[in-house]
Amino acid sequence: KYYGAGEVGYATASLASLLANLFLQSFASGFQNRGLPLNGQLREQLYIWTLVKPGVDAWRVASGTEHEEGKAGNPMVELYTMKVMELVAEAIPGAVIQLSAMLTSESVTTNAIFSFGFCIFTASFTSAIFSWDFDMSKENRKMAPAYYGYTPNGAIGKVVTFLSLYFLSAFNLFVRTFACVLFAMKGGFGNTAILLGSELLLYCVIKLARRDLWYWAAPNGAAGLFGSLMTRWVVKVVVDWTALVQLRHPNEVGGGYFSFSFLLTIAMGIYVALDYNKIVDGEANTNMDVTAGLNVTGVDNEEKSEVGLEESTVLFLMLSGCLGMVISYSTLLSTMERKYLPTFLSWQTSCEMYQDLFTEHDEDALRFWIFDANAHKWEYKIGEEVRAWLNERLPVWLEEEPEWFNPLRKSWIPDRFVDDKALLLKIRTPNVVKIISERRRSSVGLLPGATGDLS
Repeated sequence: KYYGAGEVGYATASLASLLANLFLQSFASGFQNRGLPLNGQLREQLYIWTLVKPGVDAWRVASGTEHEEGKAGNPMVELYTMKVMELVAEAIPGAVIQLSAMLTSESVTTNAIFSFGFCIFTASFTSAIFSWDFDMSKENRKMAPAYYGYTPNGAIGKVVTFLSLYFLSAFNLFVRTFACVLFAMKGGFGNTAILLGSELLLYCVIKLARRDLWYWAAPNGAAGLFGSLMTRWVVKVVVDWTALVQLRHPNEVGGGYFSFSFLLTIAMGIYVALDYNKIVDGEANTNMDVTAGLNVTGVDNEEKSEVGLEESTVLFLMLSGCLGMVISYSTLLSTMERKYLPTFLSWQTSCEMYQDLFTEHDEDALRFWIFDANAHKWEYKIGEEVRAWLNERLPVWLEEEPEWFNPLRKSWIPDRFVDDKALLLKIRTPNVVKIISERRRSSVGLLPGATGDLS
């Protein structure tokens, strides 16, 4: 529709976001399926480029398809990995592009409003169902009861919780999008990019200062560093724009930052709305649109008499959106048991979580989860304590063969932590070696929720 209206810049930006989504999904699928034969890898790529991948993934989850050998993650992991890519590369940019086109146009059509609303609806539904599915999982509730289970058991409580998740995401996305577009209209696309980039840089610096930059599932080396930076960027963008509650886990942004991002979005929205002035007589910044001056409207600024909403309308819409965020978040928190509230406020890092998991529990099955995380998270502080415990308990596990000590768990043990090489040979069975080989060929675990972590 943008090409037909002569708005080449917006048309180009929309096409670019679609292609970016497909390329990101293709990239993620490549890592997810590197253990498959070539024809299996090509089949998965075909699903992506023919735009049927969402349907295929949804069918696999709904039909209970088992974890296919050669894939790094199970069907639900694959489904939500692709959903995250879609949010970052297409849904969020799409909302920005469409709202920018509406606010820089002399007239707004019903179709444009519907299209923008549908974009908000689909992105928010994806965010809500993501958190809902992970919280309702019986396995997750059993494995991490302090984090999962905030959804009440009653029917009314479930409905209220889901609606709260949905409207929190919808209002958050609207306010953040509205604020960024208004800021771009006043200060230009370049300044907006600098603002958002600085926010991301500050976030990474804080993560680095707290020894929490390295992602919990990232391998060692340059690939791990690149994967950690990319994952931190993806997760932060999704949280900032869609308030995806699942990502409040210490392995991701943490509950404290999640709530801080919520407040920051409200503050940004109110400030930009109060500072907004309607564009009159060509006074607009020449770089006001999100497509950086690519002949967005097909009309020179000098020819425009008035563009944009009235100041009172902008303030009303922004305050309404902020109020919707507050009501949604307050409702969500009020419906859950008090024991879950700290998960929305805690500044605990991923490192601290794994270290506490080991030091504060005596049960072997729980303590063993420390090996699920990269040793960057804990070795510098409790590495020797973990080594001593492992070498003491390993002979017992090999003799008693507890159910939890399966080939997957055995594959988590780093070779250098086993002092007795004879014991190392016993745990490196053919099945275990195969799992290790597949994991080394794949980095899909870098994506949020992509392996069996405690989140």
